[in-house]
Amino acid sequence: MVISGKELEKKRMLWYDGCILPHMNAEKLEMIQMMNFEDMVTLTNENNTFMRKNRIRIVSVDMDHAIAEAIITQELKNLNGTVHGGAYFTMADACCGILARADGRKYATTDTSFRFLKAATAGTMVAESTVVKRGKTLSFFRVIIRLKETGELLADGDFTFFCTSEG
Repeated sequence: MVISGKELEKKRMLWYDGCILPHMNAEKLEMIQMMNFEDMVTLTNENNTFMRKNRIRIVSVDMDHAIAEAIITQELKNLNGTVHGGAYFTMADACCGILARADGRKYATTDTSFRFLKAATAGTMVAESTVVKRGKTLSFFRVIIRLKETGELLADGDFTFFCTSEG
């Protein structure tokens, strides 16, 4: 099921409004946040065609961290038979991007420092991003990518995002 941009924005705003209602008790607020984080994952996986074309899938997201996975296929490999650097970077940016948006605002990547540490040829890559600092206009995130089967570190990086909407 593909959701239109307008419907996606409406769902995002409902999710955000649910997170900031001051009259809700902590238990109900946590339940709403959890339910809507799941919706956020589903909406992203179904509607982000660039991620789908690169075989990247968001597994989970909350306010503090996000996880994405990609099964290594021939389409993700370069001429050397290893995962293309662009696939690592795209996965890292997607993982940090959904974590940035977990606060209900919209963001654009502005700066990155990224290190390619080991080439992979088979298996499943797992990216995990964490919040370094959330600010009013800039937010900072760290990401690591590992091979799921062995835990080997493949890449890591730091991402800075500029907030393009008010929260």
